[in-house]
Amino acid sequence: MTYLTTVLADNPAHYWRLADGSSLILHDIGSAPTHLAANVTVSGGYTGIESLAGSQFSNTVNGVGFQDDRLMTIASPITVEAWFWQLRRRASEGAIVELGDPTRRWALYVEATGTLAAYVSGVVLTAPAPVASEQAWHQLVLTFDELTARLYFDGALVTSLPNIGHISTLCNCYVGETTAGTSPFCGFVSEVAVFPTALSAARIAAHFAAASPLATPAGGVGGATSSSGAVLTITGSLDALTGDVTKDLRNAP
Repeated sequence: MTYLTTVLADNPAHYWRLADGSSLILHDIGSAPTHLAANVTVSGGYTGIESLAGSQFSNTVNGVGFQDDRLMTIASPITVEAWFWQLRRRASEGAIVELGDPTRRWALYVEATGTLAAYVSGVVLTAPAPVASEQAWHQLVLTFDELTARLYFDGALVTSLPNIGHISTLCNCYVGETTAGTSPFCGFVSEVAVFPTALSAARIAAHFAAASPLATPAGGVGGATSSSGAVLTITGSLDALTGDVTKDLRNAP
């Protein structure tokens, strides 16, 4: 099985491969599709964890800056999964993916020290050691079954904490930055998925195994460069810029 078919077998509610190329829309191929609107242009042309997939470039100034232009309801139990390739550390945390309303509810990020971390509505989980290899693809997964929050790295459980209670919220999804538009991630992000269940350790390990061998993103070694030029900040509304065609694409399954 490919990585794509392995993930789809677990019925993700939302699954953004970040393989759309240069555009302002990132399509969701999950079971409850909500396409993301970018507030910066997508630097396409990079290779994701599979040779046919894509990945999103995030620079050191603007981050990726994707957020849904429609609120979506996301509730526990939940699994949030993403792959990342860190080009270098920043002076503050680098946000990989965050779901917030506008304060964070669930998040995956890398601390300034290189320590991996996750957030579950007030509970912070941190891995016991920093990432050993920065310029390489890594899998980071957060699960919450309404009893325990767990953090997995490269297919293995690294830490867990008790956390009791149901969490449901209307929220935006942010990739490569926080809900406040801060803490840009310096590197690549790929295969962001949200599942309406807390996946088992066996399924998370299966996802990691399905991604082998891992591809290298073009331009992904030695520095943060973009093949499509400077990142452009969009100041107007997405609909005003792209018209009714974009509306149709965003609402398509």
